Amino acid sequence: MIEEKDLLKLKTDLEKRQKELEEKIEKLSKPVEFGDDTEGSSSDEESDETEEFGNNLAVAEILKKELVDIKSALERIEKGEYGEHL
Repeated sequence: MIEEKDLLKLKTDLEKRQKELEEKIEKLSKPVEFGDDTEGSSSDEESDETEEFGNNLAVAEILKKELVDIKSALERIEKGEYGEHL
């Protein structure tokens, strides 16, 4: 069984990581802007923006999965079920 003080530290750490992930996911989900989109912009620049945005979305999906796990752990802590074998 996990001691109460250890459980509180774990909860605090998980909440901190949750906030970090939510901020990273929000940032990664925004389109990348390398320059202006004026008429003189090159197609290479547009391709780079598209590729970078695609890469960011892939990373954001991985972070979202971690976030789901963290939220699940926090729910189990709140219910008093964390660390139990279910």
